[in-house]
Amino acid sequence: MTLQEAAERTAGGDVNDTGWVVVRETSKGKVVWDGPVTLFETETEPRRIIFGWTVKGRNGDRPEHVTVEKDGRIDSPIAAVRAWINAQGSN
Repeated sequence: MTLQEAAERTAGGDVNDTGWVVVRETSKGKVVWDGPVTLFETETEPRRIIFGWTVKGRNGDRPEHVTVEKDGRIDSPIAAVRAWINAQGSN
């Protein structure tokens, strides 16, 4: 599965890659994420934004795609990365 396919699964339909930004997030002095976050937009109305990025697989497995939909709490790529980091800490 590609990152775009993962974003389409999250969106429930086709999305377009509208660009990317580099996000660097640290916690307690350690870098916990430093890399590109791709922005996808749905092709249908109402337009929705999906943030997506790829992380190293757990235990050396193949890479995993992370997708987060923009909503009231998650309004930027950095907010999406922070939400994902927080979710990882609760597992």
